[in-house]
Amino acid sequence: MKQWRLAICILFIISAFPLAADATRLIVTDHFTVPRDTVINDDLVIGAKEADVAGTVSGDLIFGGNGLSQTGPVEGSVWAGGKSIQLKGPVSGSARIFSSELTLENSVARNLMAFCGDVRMSAEAEIGQDAHMFCGNIMLGGKINGALYARCGEIIISGKVGKGANIKADKITLTPTAVIEGDFIYTSKKEAKISTGAQILGKTVHNLPGKKESKTSAWDVFWWIIWRISELITGFLLIALFAKQMNAFKEAATRSFLKTIGVGLLAFIVIPIIALLFVVTIVGLPLTLVLTAFYVVALFLASNFTGLPFGEGILRLFKKQGPISPYLAMTVGVILIQLLETVPYFGTLVLLVAAWVGLGSILLGGYRLTEKLPAQTA
Repeated sequence: MKQWRLAICILFIISAFPLAADATRLIVTDHFTVPRDTVINDDLVIGAKEADVAGTVSGDLIFGGNGLSQTGPVEGSVWAGGKSIQLKGPVSGSARIFSSELTLENSVARNLMAFCGDVRMSAEAEIGQDAHMFCGNIMLGGKINGALYARCGEIIISGKVGKGANIKADKITLTPTAVIEGDFIYTSKKEAKISTGAQILGKTVHNLPGKKESKTSAWDVFWWIIWRISELITGFLLIALFAKQMNAFKEAATRSFLKTIGVGLLAFIVIPIIALLFVVTIVGLPLTLVLTAFYVVALFLASNFTGLPFGEGILRLFKKQGPISPYLAMTVGVILIQLLETVPYFGTLVLLVAAWVGLGSILLGGYRLTEKLPAQTA
C-alpha cells in the first residue's frame, strides 16, 4: 500500500514545492471563500463543493467541484470544472471551462474554451482573443476581439465578433445589435435568422450538413469490438484480483461524487505539472517515472473505475435492496460509458469526466485504505 501513500503525497506536494518565493495554495474542502481584501500571491488550486473567490489571485485559478463564483481579479488563467461556473471578475490569461452552466460577466484577456451545457455571456463581457465553444445553448453578448468557433444546439448572437465566426448549430440567430467584423460561415439545416440591423462586414456562407462517407472497414469494426471487450475483461480481472481496492474506489465515488470529480480534475491537471518539475533533477527522475506510469495506467483504466459505481447506480434504480453483482455492475457501467463516448461532442466530455472520476476515486479510495491499515511495528 506504500504506492497509494506515495500517490497521495505526490498530489499534495505541489503545495510546498519551491517554485518561487511563495508556494501554490492547494485547498480541498466542502466550502471555501477568499475574502474581498485577500491576495493570494501564487496559483490557487481548489477542490470544493462550493467556492467563492472575491479576493485577488496573482497566479492561475484551478477549480474542481460543484459551483465556483469568481468576482475578484485573476492575474493568470482559469481552469474550472463543475456544475455552475460564474466568472464575474477580470481574468488576465485564458479561461478553460467544463461545466453545465457558464456565466461570463467580465473580461478574459486571452482565449476562452468552453465545453458546457449552457453559456451566457453578458453585454459587459469581453474576450481578448478567440472563443472556442462546444455547448448546448449559447447566448453571446459583449465582445469577442478575435474569432468565434462554435459547435452547439442553438446560438443567439447580440454582441460583437471581431474576426469572423465559424458556427455549426441547429439554430442560429443574429439580433439587431449583432456585429460580425469578418466572414460569417455557418453549417445548419436551417438558414440563420439575421435580424434587420445586424451587421456582417465579410461574406456570408451557408453550408448544409453533409452525409459523411463511411470509411470504416470490417477490420476496424473487429478491432473496435476487441478493444471494448478487453475493457470489460480488464474490469473483471480487477474485481477478481483487487476486490477490496475496487470496492474502496467505488465507495469513494458513490459517497462523495462531487468531491471525487473535483479531486480527479485537480490530479488530471496537477500530476503532469509535478512530473515535469521533477524531471529536471536526477533525484526527481524516478518520481517522474512513477508519476507518469500511475497517470497513464489510471487514465487507461478510467472507464473501469468509473463504470463500477455508475453501473451499480443504474441497477439500483431497478433493485432497491440486496446485493448487486460487481461483475454485472461493471458490465452495465462500461457499456453505457462506451455508448455515450460515441455521441458527437458530448462524447469528449464523457471521456474527460470518466478520467476525472477514475483519478479521483483512486486517490480518495486509496487514501481511505491507508487510513484503515494497522500501525507498523519497528
